[in-house]
This record gives sequence, structure tokens and C-alpha cells, in this order.
Amino acid sequence: MEFRSRQSNRRLATLDEITRISIVFAVVGTVIFSIWKGRLPGSFIGSAMPPSQKQLAAHNDEFCESLLRGPHTAEARKWFAEMKPGKPRTVGEFETTSESIAEIEAFYTAGAVRVMLVEIDDYGGMRNTGKLVITLPPEPFAREQVLARTNRWATQNGFDADSDNGQKYVYVSLD
Repeated sequence: MEFRSRQSNRRLATLDEITRISIVFAVVGTVIFSIWKGRLPGSFIGSAMPPSQKQLAAHNDEFCESLLRGPHTAEARKWFAEMKPGKPRTVGEFETTSESIAEIEAFYTAGAVRVMLVEIDDYGGMRNTGKLVITLPPEPFAREQVLARTNRWATQNGFDADSDNGQKYVYVSLD
């Protein structure tokens, strides 16, 4: 009788251990699955709840400010004004300086507060960049005009158009 009692207790302990292990596996599995599907709080990618406009604006502005802090950055009008003879400067895939200046001026005409060129490359005297960070104006109509112009570039180059999320900057890739 005593033998059966021990065996019975051992069976109960084994069932108790199996239950604990099952719970641990269930919790760990749920966490791993949640990470894989991106559904943990604060995750943007695959999140069940999309980021707020404020979060999107903050993320965008942080990215643009990191580019502005980098080397080889200049305000567009000043950069073109400082051009030396025989050392052309262009933006994007424009072949001439005059085409490049016209495009920069179009952003200013649309209402841009400031157009900054970032990650400027030097190709043996010829300088070029296809990366711009544009400071958006505070006025809604002017913001709309600048974003309409930048969004044309974005969609022509296979990127998504930017929405007005209250961001300070818009990043533009011209190439």
C-alpha cells in the first residue's frame, strides 16, 4: 500500500511539473509570437495600433535632424552662390546648375522656409547631392503646397508620399 502511495505522489508531482512547464512554454511562446508579429507596446512595424501622428512627426524630425548634423551639409541658395567657375554644382539627376537652381527655387516658391542639401558628394570638382531636408512653413496652405511638390518627387522615384503629421521637416530624395 505504501508503494502505491509513493507512486501516486510521484505521479501528482509529475503532473504538477508538466503543468508548470506547459504554462512557461505558453507564456514564452506568446511573447515570441508577439515580438515576431510586432505587437508589443511601442512597436511601429506590424503593430495592431498604428503610431500616432505625433509619433510619426517626431520620428521624421529626428531622422531629418540627424542628417542636418552630418558633414557635407549646406543651405541650397548659399551653396549655389558659392560655386566657383569650372566646378559645377547640381542636385539630383539634373544635368546643369541652372536646372538644379530652378528646382530649389520651386521649393522656396511653394513656401519652403529653408532647403538644406545633405550628404553632398564631390566628384573631382563637380559637387552633387540628391538628398534634401526641407523646413516646412507653419501655415497650412503653404505646407500643403510644399508637400505636394515633394510628394511628386517621392512618387516619381518609387517612394510613398508624405502626409502632414505636424512635422517640422520633410526629407526629399531627388535620385
